[in-house]
Amino acid sequence: QPGGYMRNAAIEGPETTTEQITEYHEDPANLYWHSGKHALAQGWYATAITEFEKAKRLSPDNKDIDKMLALARARLDAEQAKPAPAAPAGPTPDEVKARASAQAHLDKATTARALGLKQVTGKSWDSAYASFADALTEIDAALVDAPGDANLVRSRTVVSHQMANAAYEHALLLEVGVPEPSVIMPDGKPLNKPHPVEAMEWLKKATALWPEKTDIKDRYQWHVDHTLVGAAP
Repeated sequence: QPGGYMRNAAIEGPETTTEQITEYHEDPANLYWHSGKHALAQGWYATAITEFEKAKRLSPDNKDIDKMLALARARLDAEQAKPAPAAPAGPTPDEVKARASAQAHLDKATTARALGLKQVTGKSWDSAYASFADALTEIDAALVDAPGDANLVRSRTVVSHQMANAAYEHALLLEVGVPEPSVIMPDGKPLNKPHPVEAMEWLKKATALWPEKTDIKDRYQWHVDHTLVGAAP
């Protein structure tokens, strides 16, 4: 705690005598009196007691000093008697159960997402989409147990975007064409047949998952405007 008002070093020093104090102040007790009042007002009760005791030694018959000293001591006692803040309550059994359930769902989501990323590497876009969908289902289940959890919310956004990308890439593949084993070309290879309607449906899924993604949204809109009549928008 601060030691009250700053005083001249010659007055505050350890060799100070009553005569030296008197040289600096006509009423030396008054100096400590005001310093004690200031400390008391600031809530520095131990410092206030020290200052009032100094004043009392210089003016032992001053009843006002006695009153202020008693007040400072009473406030210090009251402050020290305050109970320590209660420790925060631990989780309830239901909360423990919910956390465990959320973690179990998150573990499953992590496994499904890892599989999806592996399938992305192999350009198996539709399979990756399905794996990411499984991960998203588990994250949503975890959010039921831990609603609003920031990490789960972020994970949900990431997986949603990965699903959207997988759907988009699969749509591009369908636009170019996928092999039709039932139609063999003269070179012995299956016919690559475009599937614009299916591509549009996959782009619709991608747009729903990531509506802010401009290239996905624009490509879906192009299909809505140009794909064969009868295609579902």
